Amino acid sequence: MIDPKTLNNEALSILKKMTEGCDLELEEILKKPPYFGWVQLGDFPRYIYLNGQDDGVALKWLWNRKYEYASIMAWRSLSDHADCIFDVGAHTGSYSLIASLNERARVYSFEPMPMNLARLVMNLQYNKTNNIRIFKEAVSNSTSKVFMDLFGSVGFLTSGKSISYDSSDKRKDKIDSIKLDDALAKINSEGQLLVKIDVEGLESDVLLGSDQLLNRRSVLIMECIDGESGQRCTEILSAQNYYFYLIDEKLETITQVDSIKPELVDEKPIKSRLNRLILPREKAEKFLKIARSGLAGGFNRSK
Repeated sequence: MIDPKTLNNEALSILKKMTEGCDLELEEILKKPPYFGWVQLGDFPRYIYLNGQDDGVALKWLWNRKYEYASIMAWRSLSDHADCIFDVGAHTGSYSLIASLNERARVYSFEPMPMNLARLVMNLQYNKTNNIRIFKEAVSNSTSKVFMDLFGSVGFLTSGKSISYDSSDKRKDKIDSIKLDDALAKINSEGQLLVKIDVEGLESDVLLGSDQLLNRRSVLIMECIDGESGQRCTEILSAQNYYFYLIDEKLETITQVDSIKPELVDEKPIKSRLNRLILPREKAEKFLKIARSGLAGGFNRSK
């Protein structure tokens, strides 16, 4: 009998030759042939499943062999210096799986979307990780209930949903929420914290429930797509003596900035310049050097 993994690798090698040296946008990728199988996360020894064209993140890993390259490389390097890692808005697990390469760290994935969550569990099981745990609650400024359209895009594992506090919208489902401080109390962790936040415009709400986490002088990577939320986040973190650094995915650079607000062109955020590295002032020099070393090392660090 033919080994399915061998067939999977043969199919992948053919697809890779079709886009050698390309850096395709999702709109272009969706015109490519669908692929059903396990997709390697660059050169990292981690895989996520792609069912045709149902996962935009997996599609970018497949066709471009990278996803948020600069952020991922900084994240990989930073994760080696963390004891406890939070992936808030884990989607199907790319950041969580790469963080798990530090086997001594405990990784916690937060993902409330049922279809994303199911694929996340599937991906974790395939990779046989033993240091990742899942929170299925939405992360917010309170441990209570919030509202989310859980099944508005059946057939595609969306990375673009956000929670709401409006109970009048009958299209949304009531789900459990949790503050990061309460999650932190549950796991009773010690040591250096590393946090990724990707919550589609509600970043400031996450931070408002994270006083203890910020007091622990956590290192953060955060995407901010909304100007108002970015301004609130800037104010919250500035008051806690944090510095901000823009991660440029195309230029592969990390440079200091004075705000978390997204940069806009024609009123739209520049996709390659959305992520911010956020460092406590007294640790900034140390962790900036660590993050930049990840970019300098490239994918060779994954081996």
